[in-house]
Amino acid sequence: MTPHKSDLSRVLNILLIDDLPVRRSGVARLIEGWAQEDGLAIRTSDFTVPTNDPDYDFDLALLSIGGTDASSPKVQALIAQCCGCAHERPVAVLSDRDEASDVVAAIRAGVKGFISTRIEPQVMFRALKFIACGGVFFPPEALLDHDTAELENEDDGGTDASTCHAAAGGMLTTRQTDVLHLLRLGQSNKYIARELHMRESTVKVHVRQIMRKLGAANRTQAALFARQMEVPASNVPQVVNA
Repeated sequence: MTPHKSDLSRVLNILLIDDLPVRRSGVARLIEGWAQEDGLAIRTSDFTVPTNDPDYDFDLALLSIGGTDASSPKVQALIAQCCGCAHERPVAVLSDRDEASDVVAAIRAGVKGFISTRIEPQVMFRALKFIACGGVFFPPEALLDHDTAELENEDDGGTDASTCHAAAGGMLTTRQTDVLHLLRLGQSNKYIARELHMRESTVKVHVRQIMRKLGAANRTQAALFARQMEVPASNVPQVVNA
């Protein structure tokens, strides 16, 4: 998303919410110190809970939750309260965790950013400015992990061993076996996506999982393994190369 504000010369007000005074003070000092070095005027206001004070104006609400699971009822209630007080202004979460489940739980609750304390401070600072300007920021690795987990649950859910192919000793799901079959024929990700009625990004996730499970260094090696194993396909049209 492209930021919609262009003037950051004015004071950037960040509403910092954290119920632990020491942690809240530490985060505030970190942000203000960076802003001074960066030549950016910034002001943080410390709150233990979101504020409905109409006289307080802010550009970004930053909810610091420490190591608490973002899907917990307490954090979900805080996010909802923050979004309600923000009145369409962005809300971001600062967390000690970076698990995919936390990121997705925060996204579904309505936040515009999820910042893990595991990232470098300079990345965090740039993310804060970007979110305050109307952008969105989430850890791409966590979202990819979630996509992969959903794919595997979708493939394996409701099936037993008898419905899975025996390729690679039963390591591959039915969908992964279909993808591998087309890899064996030398087809591209775009072609595979079209034939199996899925997004190209989903095919890429499947290919990575196939390579990991087979111990292949690249897709070509995975295709060679497939040829050696004579991988069958459950629901893949026969491909005739011209």
